[in-house]
Amino acid sequence: MNWQDEAMRYEPLKAQDLYDFATAEQKQEAVEAYNRAVNKLRSGNGDVAGIALRQLAAQYPDFAEAGLLSVCCQMLWGDRRGALQILQRFSQAGYLTEDESFKTERYLAAVSSEPARETEDPGAVVVMDGENLRRDTVKPPRLLRRASADSGVEVASASEQEAFLREHNLNLKKHHYVASRSSNLLIKWLVTLLIILLLIALLLVVFLLLPQGGKTGAAATASPGLLNWSGLRLWRPVNLFQA
Repeated sequence: MNWQDEAMRYEPLKAQDLYDFATAEQKQEAVEAYNRAVNKLRSGNGDVAGIALRQLAAQYPDFAEAGLLSVCCQMLWGDRRGALQILQRFSQAGYLTEDESFKTERYLAAVSSEPARETEDPGAVVVMDGENLRRDTVKPPRLLRRASADSGVEVASASEQEAFLREHNLNLKKHHYVASRSSNLLIKWLVTLLIILLLIALLLVVFLLLPQGGKTGAAATASPGLLNWSGLRLWRPVNLFQA
């Protein structure tokens, strides 16, 4: 599959045309970030757009269009493992549209047919050199920084990465992560199963104690000094000198 051509087929979206994968405010923000990334791709700045898309797909796992476009970028970088993780999650999701399901099947077949690389070390495509930025050819991208000309590169701090994405107008305003619907469904099933097990355990305890309670009641009734009548237990005097 020509992943470059496939990525160029994606177009800007409108929030009202998508299902609710987050709150209204988060959804609008995510769509705006996605549209900026699409425009960056079309202007030839695909590496920076890919970083933003990967972040977007991680924050909103149910935002299928962002995840699928991120797959295209990751395959262009050679990140087959990252692309498979997204596609395998989508293949088990029940909320995708018909078009999204079709793309997922196509992409999954194409990615699975490609041989795995010997190493998938996430290199850097953008290196931050002090206040200047320089481009590198190693892919897939990470945001790295170079402290000096003699030192090697290291992963940029969170604030440096945010500043870089902000400079390119691709960052999200808030770093919130929305749980996937699949994860929420699994949690609900686990909670339901736990409640059922607790009820079963409670019933077993009750049934195990019932025979002991019955024996205790029988023994009390047979006691010479205790009279049990209509649920009331009354003491009666006993003549100890009676033969």
